[in-house]
Formats: sequence, C-alpha cells, structure tokens
Amino acid sequence: MLPVDRIYNPSSANANIDWPFAGVPGSCSASITTGCIEWFVIGQGTETSMFPTASAYIFAEPVGTSGIIVDNVGTLGQDSSLYFTNLTTTHTCGTQGGGNASACALKVAQARLQ
Repeated sequence: MLPVDRIYNPSSANANIDWPFAGVPGSCSASITTGCIEWFVIGQGTETSMFPTASAYIFAEPVGTSGIIVDNVGTLGQDSSLYFTNLTTTHTCGTQGGGNASACALKVAQARLQ
C-alpha cells in the first residue's frame, strides 16, 4: 500500500485545489526509476469527481517514502511542507553530537515541490 496524504490549501495562488501526495517505492517516470513522491492536483478550475490520470509534479525520493505528513497551509515557501522518512536502508544523517543515525525525518518545502 502506498503512503498517501492530502492537503487543501485555500491560501494558494490557485484556490479551491486539493493536493493529494503519494509515496511511490518504484518507477515513477522514465527518468525517475528509484522512487518518488507524486503530487496530484484536483479541482483546478472546475470541480470534478475524476482523479487525475497523471501527477502534476514528481519529486525523486530513493526507494519511496514512509507515511507523509503535511505541515500547515499558506503562501510562503516553507508552508505546506512534507515530512517523511525514505525507505532506503543505506541512508544515514548527521546528529547533533556528530554521529550518524540510521533513520532520519526528511522535509521537502512546498517551493521545492513545484
């Protein structure tokens, strides 16, 4: 099962848009074959009951993601950020004390997703 989350951001430049996000563990496109976050746009211009047939944006994330958490809404670059961990077993990140941790929370700001 793919991790999915969504956010409705009435503050965005395109009001009345619902943004679902999905963490995909495999091939996302011809150029991204190792996993990604796909961002869909629903309700752009006219309301529809149909889910889009293609994602509006793709952000590469090796091996896919864990559950996705969306943080607040607004128009600033840090608003509507996504938080998650990736599913790779080889990822390490630095810690405050100088060592490495094997699991890290990652953040992608709205500005990097577009």
